[in-house]
Parts: sequence; C-alpha cells; structure tokens
Amino acid sequence: MDIVHATTVHQRGDTRILLKECQSLAKDHRYSVTLWVKDGLPPETNAKVKIQSIGDAPANRTKRFLSGILSLAINSTRRKPDIIHIHDPELITLIPLLKALRVSVIFDMHENVPKDIASKHYLSPNQKSSIHLLYKIFERILTLCDFVIFAENSYKSNYTWLSSKVTILNYPKTESIPKRSPQKDFTFGYLGAVSHNRGIVPAIRAVKRLRETGISATFLCIGPIDPKVSSDPDFTEALNEGWLNAPGRIRADEAWPQIARCQVGLAILDREENFITSYPTKLFEYMSIGIPVITSDFPLYRAVVDKADCGLTVPPEDQIKIFQAMKLLATDDSLCTQLGERGRQSVQEHYSWNSQEKKLQSLYSLLYSNKTGVPI
Repeated sequence: MDIVHATTVHQRGDTRILLKECQSLAKDHRYSVTLWVKDGLPPETNAKVKIQSIGDAPANRTKRFLSGILSLAINSTRRKPDIIHIHDPELITLIPLLKALRVSVIFDMHENVPKDIASKHYLSPNQKSSIHLLYKIFERILTLCDFVIFAENSYKSNYTWLSSKVTILNYPKTESIPKRSPQKDFTFGYLGAVSHNRGIVPAIRAVKRLRETGISATFLCIGPIDPKVSSDPDFTEALNEGWLNAPGRIRADEAWPQIARCQVGLAILDREENFITSYPTKLFEYMSIGIPVITSDFPLYRAVVDKADCGLTVPPEDQIKIFQAMKLLATDDSLCTQLGERGRQSVQEHYSWNSQEKKLQSLYSLLYSNKTGVPI
C-alpha cells in the first residue's frame, strides 16, 4: 500500500513525523512509506522511509502557504497514493480534492489551531478574530477525513462533532534517546523553539544570578531562535560572556547527546492556553535522558512531575521561584541524580512511544483492510 506523509512547513527530520510515525509504519512490509516535504533538498531514504521534496520553501509566509497547497495538489493528482497523512492545517483545504481522487486522508492535528491563533503576537486583534472565524469554517472539511489524529488529549473536547478520531500522544522513542552523561560544568539545558513565551529570558536571568552568587552555571539552548530573543540584551550579553551556548536548530539525533550532558532540563512555558493544556514533548525527553526537570506549575505538567517525583514546578512569571528552583538543583548533585533516575524509569513505564506506535499501527491496519478487503 502506497502511503504518503505530507508537510510543507515541518523539517524533513521532524521528530513526530519522520522519526516516530513514518518509521513506525515503515516496519510493516505491507506499506511503502514516503515523506513529502518542501525544502528543495535532494531525495534520501531514512530507515526505509523515502523522503522527497515537492518544491522549495518560500521565506514569505503567504507565499509558503499558497505554494504548499499548490505543490501538494499537483503531486497528489499525479501519484494518487492509497493514503495521504497531512500534518499542516492549511492542507485541509485539499481534502475534497484528495477524496475525489479516491485517496484516504488522515489529518494529524499537532496543535489546537484556534487556540494557537490567539497566541500569535504578530497578529492584531482583528486579524486574529478573522483568521479564527475562517479556520473554524474551513475545518468542517475534516468530516471528510477517514481519521483525525489528535496529538493531545485536550483537543478532543473541541471536536466532539468528529466521529473518526484517535489520540496519539507525542511520547519519546526511549531507545533513540541517550542516557545522562553530565559534563563537569553545571549546565541547564533547553531543547525547542527559542522564544520569549517559552521562558528563555527568565532562565537566562536566573543563570546569571546564580553565577553572581558564585555558582559556575551555564545554559545550553538548542532550537530555532526567534529574532526578538536574539536581540534581547540579556541573551546577547550571556552569549558575549560565553556561558550561554545557542547553536540554533540542529537535528534531533545531534541535539539529544548534547542535552544528555546537561544536569537539568528546562520547560518553563508561559501561561498560554495552548501550553497549559498540552504536554511539552521536551518534558518527556528530559525524563527519558535521566535528567531532572524544572517546568511550569500547570496542573497537566505538575501531575506528571509529581507522580514521577522527577523535578520541580514553578510559576513561569515568578523570577524568584525560578531562581530558587535552579539554585536548589545546582547545589545538590545527589538530588539531581535521584530525580533524574526516577524520571527515566517513569517514562519507560508510562510515557514511551511504544504505546502510541501500537495505536498508529492499528489505525493503518484498519485502513489497509478497508482498502484491500483483507481482514485485520
């Protein structure tokens, strides 16, 4: 069966799309799995997954939106795969075309888009309202999908009108993530988008204060850097002084070994609705590595941290408590080791990708049976 995963926004090495979903499906000999991306790079094969670019990625946001839709429409019409698994909200506009081509369609909802629109600081209130209304109208097209996949449990309550839906959480592939191997200097690590709403600047200020008290702490911050962060005085000062390392976006298999050399993982996200109701994948990745976590005190996050007893939770707006939590761990190596080991064990028992892989494979087995008439 010919399966295509399609994204015109995400990187070809995206952890959820390639390393989890595509690779999990490629294990089944019944499926030929291809990942379509829009990056202009040469084709390659990764763990039996064929990766192909369907065009260059324009820098302009509007052009990227329109050209992505057009590229997928052209390539889908030419190829007519058995299943197309789409990962970008704008691509749902193509669902009627894909169904007319007799292609089964899965939409993978990585985030709650209406809530995400509300958090876009570069949009005016009128723009947010208009875009939100348009998306709520367009997303009714999802009723044509064979299945909608939610990346978070919280999304279901907003989509009660969908009948064919399943939640596949973004838990880590524990076998792909290295174990803790801390370096000599006490280092706080962060992996993800480097933006103001993800607590980067408060973390930098806390590390700076630790250093002023005589604690030789450093900060490793891996991920695409928002221009507003890169121009922030605290960020540039820390870079110039040499205790902040911010290499930008790198591949996950290169990033995890670097995070594994840290003593603590940070996920101190702001109180935005999409953050409050969604697990930060980095939380489970830190736990899988075996390092303690400091994360926002949202009930969803706190339930995980308290159950595993693997770290500390803090109010993301409270600079003093962030500093106190970081100081506590930076001055107690034994506590760090104990918290980290409990987190690693908890991920292996409760939060590994293996449980979600089975749900994904069951979903595709159902579609395979419907397509071929072969019983599951």
